[in-house]
Amino acid sequence: MEVQNEFLQYYRLQKMQLKRLHDVLKSNRIVDEDFFENPPTTNLSIRRIVQLIEDIFEASVLKANRNKNTIYARKACAYILKKSTKLSLHEIAIYIGVTDHTTALYHIRTAKDYILTNDWFKDKIQLIEGEIKTYDIFVEKK
Repeated sequence: MEVQNEFLQYYRLQKMQLKRLHDVLKSNRIVDEDFFENPPTTNLSIRRIVQLIEDIFEASVLKANRNKNTIYARKACAYILKKSTKLSLHEIAIYIGVTDHTTALYHIRTAKDYILTNDWFKDKIQLIEGEIKTYDIFVEKK
């Protein structure tokens, strides 16, 4: 009986601390109101999105070189991950193989510029987005 009471007290304390943490995160605008209720916007795993982009651009995003295909693939990957997931810039930087969040932000901004100026890049982005939507349609929602 004592163990059960101790466990319940511990559980209530943990729940209160989590509630306080959530309130602090909301008040500092680190998370929005429905952050914990809504999953990422796609059912497709992040690694599969990266693999899809690597296949379309025929380059490895994580490869440490300055080959044009690799650079374009990194930019596209950063843009797609920002648009279709709720990853932070730091997390996107990790997935695309760059050092920090500012580089990821740079890749996202230049990808937007490429979409406006280069039709071939825009076509590849639309192809990737179409694949993601197609996959999303045929996967059962949980």
